[in-house]
Amino acid sequence: MHLPSFEIEIILEIFSVLFLPFISDSFVSYPSFSNIAFFLPAFVYLFANPKEKCFYEPLLWLSSFPFAILCIGFGRDSALFHEMYMVCFYNAALALSLKFSFFSYLLKGLQTGSVPLELHVTIMNAFIEITKNSFTFIEVVLISTGLSSVAYATFLNEAGPLVSVLAGVLLVSVPSLVLLNSCLLKTCSRCKLTKEKSSLLVYAASTFVVIFVSRFWVSKRIQQKPEYWVFAQIFLSPYSKKRITILIWWVLCLSCYIGFVVCSHNGSFFRYYFGTKGELLNFRRKTYHALIVFMFLPTYCTDPYFVHLAFSGVLFLFLFIEGIRVLRLEPFGEMIHKFLWQYTDNRDHRGPLIISHIYLLIGCAIPVWFSHALRGPVASAELLVGVLCLGCGDSMASIIGKKYGRFRIRRTKKTLEGTFAFSASVFMVLQLAQRLHICPHVSLKNTLAMSVFTAMLEGVSLENDNLILPMYMWVLYRALENT
Repeated sequence: MHLPSFEIEIILEIFSVLFLPFISDSFVSYPSFSNIAFFLPAFVYLFANPKEKCFYEPLLWLSSFPFAILCIGFGRDSALFHEMYMVCFYNAALALSLKFSFFSYLLKGLQTGSVPLELHVTIMNAFIEITKNSFTFIEVVLISTGLSSVAYATFLNEAGPLVSVLAGVLLVSVPSLVLLNSCLLKTCSRCKLTKEKSSLLVYAASTFVVIFVSRFWVSKRIQQKPEYWVFAQIFLSPYSKKRITILIWWVLCLSCYIGFVVCSHNGSFFRYYFGTKGELLNFRRKTYHALIVFMFLPTYCTDPYFVHLAFSGVLFLFLFIEGIRVLRLEPFGEMIHKFLWQYTDNRDHRGPLIISHIYLLIGCAIPVWFSHALRGPVASAELLVGVLCLGCGDSMASIIGKKYGRFRIRRTKKTLEGTFAFSASVFMVLQLAQRLHICPHVSLKNTLAMSVFTAMLEGVSLENDNLILPMYMWVLYRALENT
């Protein structure tokens, strides 16, 4: 008789999510059936046969983790709870249907008559069609779950102006641009138009979509013209002086970063210090993370409302630039492709999209979006968790791990030195931010817990750090705050 073998890394990954309710005081009020579904990943890994143990992973990240965000982060009294609650169960059934075909019938039964589930499935199918193979199955379903919640909140009129702007970017502008430009490029190909003429038509069509589709959507949601609304938010608001100062700071940071990038490409010092091309590339990638820290860390709590608006606008800009790159539109497409390609890793080579920089932006923005949806534009340390995870923790873990790492974690090939660097950097930067009055106070115990548990998850999980870690640290903050 062979005893089952367990990997300590997987046990730690499961534990990092499933222990969250026990520190939040809210799990006692969960329905009993929810408790069973929430702990299903642990049952699957501990008791399933070896070939089926791998299904713990989609169950953990597609059902248990969103359920923890929903219940601990937003609470059972939130408007979205009862509708998105079923989406978590749908995701669990979807994960199990990959192995057990009879769960497909359950999916159809759940979907029938449920508007949130119909919306979720529609968004998921559209997302797969648009992005091709650029995302893993877990990433597709998890992102679609987030988009579904934004869409449902908007259609229920539960969303404020900022969420309406975000919904306009993600649910109106991007799908409209993709659909129209795909049809247009096929027509141009049949008509054998030159690349320059095709690009010109795509730019014209994109301008049409932005002006007459996206602008119309947003104006209906905020009850005024978007350009006037944005202008008023910056220049006519009681906080105009503060917001103009923030804009100047961002421009200065970007200017310094551009100068640094030019020097790093032309100078020999960086090539000497970082012996291999891989180490030099990793350092250049992480300088982008450092840029995020310097740009946003001082501004998050200064004006959360304006930072939310800026993230939504920059996300649309990033997606639009990525569209130009993918389609190789003249005269910028090839130039953008060559610049971004040198910073890519294996995750960017799965499909047509280069997603690392977009993921980093979304990871830093997620806590701001979540916090605003929950409490409005209130200054809080939870706003900083995205930039702490990715700008500080992930960067230091990667640089220290690659340069000095000796003891490797078997499952992920990351190093214990890198994990320690992640935890130490997050802890020290958050302490420094409090001393400099950049963010409100967080107890030493909670700061230590957030840095240690997030570092542990970063070390043992195979999921995308830029997506998972900010959400995890945010819900961990909410759980610790509710104790």
